[in-house]
Amino acid sequence: MLVAKIDFASKNDYLNDRFRKAFEFLKQVRPEEFQDKKVVAIIEEEVTAHFQECITADEKTLDFETHDQFYDIHYVVSGKELICCTHRDKLVPKGEYNAVSDISFYKNPDQETYSRILLEAGDFIVVAPEDAHKPRCSTGTTGAVKKIVIKVKVD
Repeated sequence: MLVAKIDFASKNDYLNDRFRKAFEFLKQVRPEEFQDKKVVAIIEEEVTAHFQECITADEKTLDFETHDQFYDIHYVVSGKELICCTHRDKLVPKGEYNAVSDISFYKNPDQETYSRILLEAGDFIVVAPEDAHKPRCSTGTTGAVKKIVIKVKVD
């Protein structure tokens, strides 16, 4: 699934070499190799994989985020989570952009203004810089999720 505004269709090349290498990595990765929470694998110079473990939470308690320098590929290894998505231009910033962490946070809009996407083991979503996303949302009850987030550098 790919959802985007038509204005960004030619900007985001989801089939370039960086994305192909990221998807090849996901097809070959063995989750048991990642036992520590903060393991990072360098796929190539501008593509890194970050293994994460988390407990999902009520979406009302979490913030939307965006990244200016990287696309995110969220791949669920085990468990399930909702990821809320909307276009960043619809949101009000909550603080300043953190250039070191490449992250901005936003105030929560009305729930009717964004989509929820369910990710289960084996599912992924690609989030572009113009997309705001809120990961780690529960599906009604909290649960453990193991996932890999691949950061792909923007051209």
